[in-house]
Amino acid sequence: MSEQQVTQQPAQSEAQLTKHPIQQRVVHWFNAASFLFLWLSGIAIISNSGYQIGPRFYIDGVNRLFGGATNLLHIHVYVGMLWFAVMVISFFLDPHGLSLRFLKDLMPTWNDLAWFKARPKAEIDPTTTLPDQGAYNAGQKAFGIVVVLGVAIIGGSGLLMWFGTGGGALGRALVFVHLLTVAVVIAFFFVHFSMAALITEERPALVSMVKGDIDPEYVEHHHAEWYRDHPDEGEPVNPDERFALPRLMYDSVARVLTKMNDAKPEKLGSPYLAGIGLGLAVLAGYMLLGHGPGASGFFSRLGAYSLAEVAPNHVASNAYWGPVLDRGLWDYWLTWTVGGIAIGGFVSALLAGRIKFGIDKGSLISNKSRLLLALGGGAIVGFSTRLTRGCTSHHLSEAALLSLGSWLFLGAVFVGGFAAAFAFKKVWR
Repeated sequence: MSEQQVTQQPAQSEAQLTKHPIQQRVVHWFNAASFLFLWLSGIAIISNSGYQIGPRFYIDGVNRLFGGATNLLHIHVYVGMLWFAVMVISFFLDPHGLSLRFLKDLMPTWNDLAWFKARPKAEIDPTTTLPDQGAYNAGQKAFGIVVVLGVAIIGGSGLLMWFGTGGGALGRALVFVHLLTVAVVIAFFFVHFSMAALITEERPALVSMVKGDIDPEYVEHHHAEWYRDHPDEGEPVNPDERFALPRLMYDSVARVLTKMNDAKPEKLGSPYLAGIGLGLAVLAGYMLLGHGPGASGFFSRLGAYSLAEVAPNHVASNAYWGPVLDRGLWDYWLTWTVGGIAIGGFVSALLAGRIKFGIDKGSLISNKSRLLLALGGGAIVGFSTRLTRGCTSHHLSEAALLSLGSWLFLGAVFVGGFAAAFAFKKVWR
């Protein structure tokens, strides 16, 4: 090696630009390795003739390798949970400021449409000029967006399937969505890998995901927009960008909450119209679900399922809680009813400008006492709803069916409410 070559080597090394910091590369390859394992093991798990895509010898071989279909399923689930947890935590925690940078780099531009139009022609005619691109070209952006959405859908549907959606229509729909999303991500993955590994011109992009650095001449030609913004050292980790995504999310939510809290409230509507609307809601519930509104049954069932995760045998042997486990939480009609009530109430308050943040209390009681009393009162009400086989909304629905017990319950609620209000009215001064 000549002296001139020796002296030129450090200069060439120093000229390299940082494209992918080590933290980003670790997450990238962890995601790729985990997804590859989950894909290969998933092919062996799917033995149903309606979805089976792997040959029988492959399915039998992988099942034997992992000690049977049950072991393979558990390993697949646990690896999937680990993969999903690492991806979600590292993404939203954003300890190095790389998640927000990644999201910004994925933002589509008009140049991306022009790139998609010109790219096929460039494969035939190398002299074709492609539009300037940012940190990722349009094809890489498309794959990145598919991966982000795919991680959310695959991980979310997998968790829902594992934690008890049952074998009903919802369970079958989740299986279909899970498999369809995997198929889409795999299709994009093969295109992505083929472009990076097999096309010589694109290979430096793959090398940069291994080494972290990239040749400035390559970047200037393929990612001109990014090069103009980072001509010196590229994009190393910036300590000032640590936890950038959660800080941005916090600031955004804080601005929205402040705006809602400062909004001028609309005038209250007529209570008589509200009563008519409630009656129509009860009628709609019976027509669509066969049940009127309710709430306490959902929280009772939620408590049973939560306890069953810790002590399943205790819950199953309990005469009151045991039968609850026969049906999945997502197959329970009150789950959707309570969700609709919560969303509807929030949207209504938002539109009326009546979302305020604070502790509603009188001047003679402290915040601590108010919260303790609210907690105690809520516990007593929750226990009482089980004794009376339903909460106020449930008995309101039953009263619409002329149930004598529900009419007595509602009468007791109003009498007790008026008596308590009279006894404690001084506290609210």
